[in-house]
Amino acid sequence: MKLGIMQPYFFPYLGYWQLMNIVDKYVIYDDVNYIKGGWINRNRILNNGEAVYFNLPILGASPNKLINEIEVNQNNALTNKNLRMLQNCYCKAPYFDSVYPLLEKILKNNQKNLALYLADSIKVIAEYLDINTTFILSSELKKNNELRGQNKVIDICRLMGASEYYNAIGGQELYSFAEFDRNNIKLNFIKSDLREYKQYKNEFIEGLSIIDVLMFNSKEECKKMLNDFSIISKKKGVKMKKILVFGASGDTGKYFINYLLEHNKNNEYEIIASGSRKTDYFENKKVEYYQVDITKKTDFINLPSDIYAVVDLAGAMPARMKGYDPYKYIDVNITGTLNILEFCKENNVDRILYAQSFGDIKDHAEENPLLRVNMERKFSFTTDHTIYVMSKKLSQNVWY
Repeated sequence: MKLGIMQPYFFPYLGYWQLMNIVDKYVIYDDVNYIKGGWINRNRILNNGEAVYFNLPILGASPNKLINEIEVNQNNALTNKNLRMLQNCYCKAPYFDSVYPLLEKILKNNQKNLALYLADSIKVIAEYLDINTTFILSSELKKNNELRGQNKVIDICRLMGASEYYNAIGGQELYSFAEFDRNNIKLNFIKSDLREYKQYKNEFIEGLSIIDVLMFNSKEECKKMLNDFSIISKKKGVKMKKILVFGASGDTGKYFINYLLEHNKNNEYEIIASGSRKTDYFENKKVEYYQVDITKKTDFINLPSDIYAVVDLAGAMPARMKGYDPYKYIDVNITGTLNILEFCKENNVDRILYAQSFGDIKDHAEENPLLRVNMERKFSFTTDHTIYVMSKKLSQNVWY
């Protein structure tokens, strides 16, 4: 069963209806927080060749309230004002006569609950477009409301018995193919192809409300547009390439993980984190984390073996050390590096990125703040950093 889950929006753009049309069941996500400045109670329509906002007046709006806790302002004057705005904007549109009565029916709905009002509006337009999806309000589902984000969506998928989950392309950074795979759910994203159509004699403005699409296109043309999209999904039998980052629990490691996630737009890679510290930092980022002491070869046994690339950011640093323990530098920076290298050899990992210390050339900064990797070594042999620098340089030679 194909499932879609989206917040209820006010006359949303075409892509929303494309997603709705492709799934068997569609959950209207009405028991999540209202987003101020989003699309829940406003959208854009065409007015004199420009995109302008078209707003649904509401009462008690707050990001601290759920969508279904907010009321529609049922002021007849405001409703009539919106209807006049539609008349002024689209009275000369080719399909005004057939579409305006639908919009009038929606806007004159006396339902006070915002979520139910929007759900009704969605159903009216879906019926017009012959979309036969089954609609369910998320507030009616007996789900685990303690969950958040992706975990909550997966919980709803399980509850509904979904084998596939569809989301708009904008949600790519919110969901992990690997996590859905682990729950035996196929994750898909819809990328809309918003074709141009004639908007009076103006230059085309894309991404406007479904109102604009309906006003300038016949019902049959609108139905054809519902199929103008491509689906992005992980191909069956093709695994994402796994990148394992050692030293991920440190500041540099966390920054690097965030960088990888930000640039992993097409979900080509599965990011796996490993560090010496116990942390729940990566849980909210949907990154699998392994607590590993790299000085102990036995700790490597629990790591996945099908690794595409390894990033080594691990190391004992003076700033992190309580007291002075030169043996720890030797254990972590040299023995630990050797263990990582052995792990790579045993698992045929041939793509390795490692961090190089500047400690062996740092004293050049007294003369020139610009340090270059090919400078001759220049550092003190009489400080608590000496063994650290020597161990890091030796670990670098191990990688060579």
